Amino acid sequence: FNTLLYWILKLFPVGTLVEEAGDLIRAAEAVVATQFGIATTRQEGTSCNDVSIIFARGTGEVGNVGVLVGPELFDAVLARLNGTSTTLAVQGVNYAADVSGFLLGGDPAGSQQMQVLSFCPKTNIVMAGYSQGGQLIHNAVKLLSMVDHISSVVIFGDPNYPATMDRIAPLRQLVICHDNDLICGRGDMILLPHLTYAQDVGHAADFI
Repeated sequence: FNTLLYWILKLFPVGTLVEEAGDLIRAAEAVVATQFGIATTRQEGTSCNDVSIIFARGTGEVGNVGVLVGPELFDAVLARLNGTSTTLAVQGVNYAADVSGFLLGGDPAGSQQMQVLSFCPKTNIVMAGYSQGGQLIHNAVKLLSMVDHISSVVIFGDPNYPATMDRIAPLRQLVICHDNDLICGRGDMILLPHLTYAQDVGHAADFI
């Protein structure tokens, strides 16, 4: 994580309004993904595995799972499943992840796609997201006809904080918001605490 933090400090738009940060985040993530060999797109579907993580990336992030949280989370979950017979699939939400979606409270098309992906009664679904991805989760949960197959919900840097999802049992919800992360709680200034949720993926993986 310390090496990743170095690149975050070096490249990412700390102290920038969300409205001005989309292209800057995209450019920074492209560099980091190349530097670390990070796979930023996961397209594994949800139907044939014991556990499926549906992940929605944050505003400006590349691919369909981004760099800052998603790949680190998947590795942490896989590490905990090592030595078991439990199978895991990861599916990123294919949506624009642009600033306009954030300002709308979560891209409507992305919210709809997350809702569709989440209907899979033969697997335990984990809905996870970072930043605007958290907005998509809040929206998708409202759209779902049933939520019994959602085993857990994990949101990093939730713009809707402290709002919860009434249809999901509290014990199945984990929202991680850092101190001084202004995006948590409907702010629009990106400070360093909003960019460092990779340090929390172990806690999230234990919860999942």
